[in-house]
Amino acid sequence: MDNFLENEQKYREIIGDIIENTSLCIKVFDEKMNLIFINKGGREEHFIKDDEDIRKWNWLKTVKEQYQMEVVEKFQRAFLRGESSVAEFEHTPEGSSHKWCLGLLSPIKDKEGKVKSVLFLSIDISNSPR
Repeated sequence: MDNFLENEQKYREIIGDIIENTSLCIKVFDEKMNLIFINKGGREEHFIKDDEDIRKWNWLKTVKEQYQMEVVEKFQRAFLRGESSVAEFEHTPEGSSHKWCLGLLSPIKDKEGKVKSVLFLSIDISNSPR
């Protein structure tokens, strides 16, 4: 059992490094869609310089208006039903260094299975054929 615990700790550290240093945008939101975590790749994509920028930032406003309702609905389903989903959306010109993104929304649950937050992992698909 000690080997398992040692390996788990080692992989948690490695995963932490990967999350922080990947170019993918990794965000975590609370039930009100307030940002509670964003990795370095996400800060760079959205031009966030410091914690003060994060507190003032409204991610949904970076999504072009015609895609906002779909994204909100998928967030709500993640919280209310615990459903994962995928969203493809376009950013506003000043909202991101990427024009088109594909995002995976996944609920994060506590030990009792209650959804506590939503993981939002997005990747730039601006150059992908549609």
